[in-house]
Order: sequence, then C-alpha cells, then structure tokens
Amino acid sequence: MNFLTIVIFLFTLIISILLGILAAYLLMRPNQRRFFHNHKVALLFTYLLIGLALFTLVFGTTTYYKATAFYRVVSNRFAEVLPAVEAGSDLPRQGEAWTNNKTAIIKEAWLQQLKTPRNGIHCYSQNETVCELMQGIGLPVYSTWGIYLSLVVFGISSVIAFLLYSNWILITNYDDDTSIKVKPKRKPKSKARK
Repeated sequence: MNFLTIVIFLFTLIISILLGILAAYLLMRPNQRRFFHNHKVALLFTYLLIGLALFTLVFGTTTYYKATAFYRVVSNRFAEVLPAVEAGSDLPRQGEAWTNNKTAIIKEAWLQQLKTPRNGIHCYSQNETVCELMQGIGLPVYSTWGIYLSLVVFGISSVIAFLLYSNWILITNYDDDTSIKVKPKRKPKSKARK
C-alpha cells in the first residue's frame, strides 16, 4: 500500500465514524431519550433501522466513489494516449464510446463494486456496448477481497460509532432526563421599594 492509499483509507474511516456520531447526536435529543428509556423495544428497532440505513449509505457511497474513480482513471488514460495514436487504430472510437457512455459505465462499475468479488467477467447492466468497452480496456473493474472488505469496514464503523455514541448519550444523560425539574421560586417583592 502506498501513502496516498493509507491517507484515503483513514480519511474515509474518520468520515464514516463522524457520520455515525452525527446520526446519534441528532437522534438522542432529550425527548427521544426519555422515550427510549421507557420503550426498549423501540430503541432496539430504531438502532436496527438507523444502523441499516447508515451501513447502506456509507457502503453505497464509498463503492460509488470507487466506480467514479475507475471511470476517471480510464478517461485520463484515453486522454493521454489518443493524441499519439496512429491512423486506422480502433482507440479513437473506443475513447469516444467511453465518453458517450459515462453514466452507464459508472453504473456498471458501481454494480460490480457492490457485489462480492467473483472470478471471471460479469456484466450486470445488460448493456452490451458498456460490457464490451469495459472488457476491451483490460483493467479489472471488480474489487478484490481486500478492497471489498475495507469498503464493508467503512459501513460497519459508521454503525458501531452510532451505537456506541447513542448508548453513551443515554447512559450519561439518564439523571438529567429522569430528574424532576423544579422551577425556582420567585423572590417576594421588597416592601422597601414601595
């Protein structure tokens, strides 16, 4: 692993953890905390629902980013190679087709990132032009197990941060949420002012 890969990994991990903490902070307001203290089943259901939403959001976003990065890398390679291509080559046609099918290519690359790594070539979008283009460039689009598991770790870290911070808020604010708030008595008016 090179230094840039480590920096990107750590940055993405920190962002996913902060997203989980933000979700916990927004959810655990005083009224909701009182409700969750009295309704543990609702708390578990909320944890499950928000945890699933966080995992889906983080995993989907990181895989989509990886798919767009793949598209940019290949586009940059076409931009470098095309000016030096000899006449009669098939590369200009491929470069034009690559540019014209940007959305479909990113979608196919994203679908391949979402799926668990497999041997062989798979095309999920059923778009033959896109499948031929992606096979023709010679770069693997699918993830390896190491990359795939790191993308899963981002999603799980967001969920764990959400659960830990939510529980910490519930435990540390229990006394504040359950104590009866007594309004201070008003001071009697002084007779000297009259």
